Amino acid sequence: MPLSDALRPLRGADADALDRLFNDPVVGRYLWDGNKVERHVIDDIIKQSQANFQQHGHGLWVLDDGAQMAAVAGLWPFREEQSLELIYAVAVKWQGKGIATRLAHSICNFAFTELGFDVVRASTDAPNRASVRVLEKAGFEGTDGKTIDDKPTLFFERRGGATVPYAPGAFEVLTP
Repeated sequence: MPLSDALRPLRGADADALDRLFNDPVVGRYLWDGNKVERHVIDDIIKQSQANFQQHGHGLWVLDDGAQMAAVAGLWPFREEQSLELIYAVAVKWQGKGIATRLAHSICNFAFTELGFDVVRASTDAPNRASVRVLEKAGFEGTDGKTIDDKPTLFFERRGGATVPYAPGAFEVLTP
């Protein structure tokens, strides 16, 4: 099935699909450190995303391929300081096809042009070389590295107006 050309906000009806995506062992290896994501956590993520859209104009968006959830991406608060960061997860079927880079470009462009952000931040586990490559291709620059929960973590940022390589096929980002 072909990919949608738009990202739509995550909704309650996406719970089963998000559960499958986040609990895929390949997808969850770094995103969830290989841990099972309980259904109540999935439900809480959806509720928090919906609240974030209402309060701040951003949350998690879904990319569909007509049959299933191909990916989810957005801006999400992380760690104790609730630092807002880019997040993305791509179904195994769609990995290695440039989808994550397109998602990163699309979310950043929305953050800069529609939300007025000056900078978008991201982090990844240091061993996750694929995610590091995605961030670099999407115009992010490494800013720091530290150990969090005994895992080496790399931090990145992309500034608004930063010159980045052309990203063909940016997705339209829909709002609720």
